[in-house]
Amino acid sequence: MYYINSVTEQIIHVDCRIAVIDLPKQRLMTKGTFLLMKSIDNISIVIDSCCYYMIKEPHIATYRIQNINQIIAKACGGVIKNTVSQFTFQELLEGR
Repeated sequence: MYYINSVTEQIIHVDCRIAVIDLPKQRLMTKGTFLLMKSIDNISIVIDSCCYYMIKEPHIATYRIQNINQIIAKACGGVIKNTVSQFTFQELLEGR
């Protein structure tokens, strides 16, 4: 049996199902290539993406993080930026 003091504590509902966040469009630069000792410029692309996530530990998502959706969106945006910058434009089109 658990006791909850209604003055100082509250019950917080955390959805542990798979959720989706629509990320804002990002303008990113691809990796440059070299052709016959001549450098070809990086290409600027715009990526529209979404992020699927599921909360495994609700107590951490509730008590240690103030805005979980904002943190997940920023982390996913950073991962996408790092991934795109490792490939050339041709590799991105081939690997989709």
